[in-house]
Amino acid sequence: MGTIKRMTSSEAILTAENITYLVPGSSHKTPILKNLTFSIKKGEFCVLIGKNGSGKTSLCQILAGLLKPASGEVSLRQGTLPTDAAREPHNREGFHEPCLPRTNGVAGKVAAYLDDPDAQLIGRTVEEDVSFGPKNLGSYRKETVEELLALLNLAELRDSNPSELSAGEKVRVIIASLLAMRPCFLILDEPTSFLDPDERIRLGKILASLTKAGEIGVLLSTQYPSDIFLGERVLLLDQGSIVLDANAHAFLEKLGDHSSLGITREELFPFLADLEGAPI
Repeated sequence: MGTIKRMTSSEAILTAENITYLVPGSSHKTPILKNLTFSIKKGEFCVLIGKNGSGKTSLCQILAGLLKPASGEVSLRQGTLPTDAAREPHNREGFHEPCLPRTNGVAGKVAAYLDDPDAQLIGRTVEEDVSFGPKNLGSYRKETVEELLALLNLAELRDSNPSELSAGEKVRVIIASLLAMRPCFLILDEPTSFLDPDERIRLGKILASLTKAGEIGVLLSTQYPSDIFLGERVLLLDQGSIVLDANAHAFLEKLGDHSSLGITREELFPFLADLEGAPI
């Protein structure tokens, strides 16, 4: 049984060790994830990339405590989180509160966006949705909500019904809602699939600024090769294994050895001009 235990490292926020995952009850015996081991440090922004079916969503759900791996464990700094698919999330889908005392309201929390905007919207207005989590945790600060509405370009939509927003706007509301709960680790499963290119770049810059300013760690999964430039580190997941772990520039140099993305290094270069100033 996989568990999330207290870490001893002062640097890493999250570590996955020897994670293997098979679909429960499936006759298909090939693991979706095979002995994955990696860690993400505080202030680190990682992009998890891979084509459809590579295991990205399963890995994100395991890291969020929503799926139980067949073997292995996930360690979260200053928190213990059962890796149990039967456990109900705390107050809103994709967020868990470990059964430990909070340290300044941050340590031991993981928040996740899980590739379904409508499933994570619960407020009657955007402001109510962003405020919901911290109010239920007893950590509500209006100033924080105002800052996040401005940061995610949602201030003019504060009184709008979230269900009536565009897909991209819904994603931004959910990310603001997750950040309002002050997690130490943020998991985003393909949030850019609903964003236009400009919104994707803006989100990348926002997440980069947050990781550099504090102790939050970010893992963003994507199937879009151009998204590798959003973060400072790239993990390439192929057939259940991490086959490449490098920064964006090194990733480009080594891409020729990994054809699973169906894109060449030359095809990625035009994105560099569009992302001038982005963290790469």
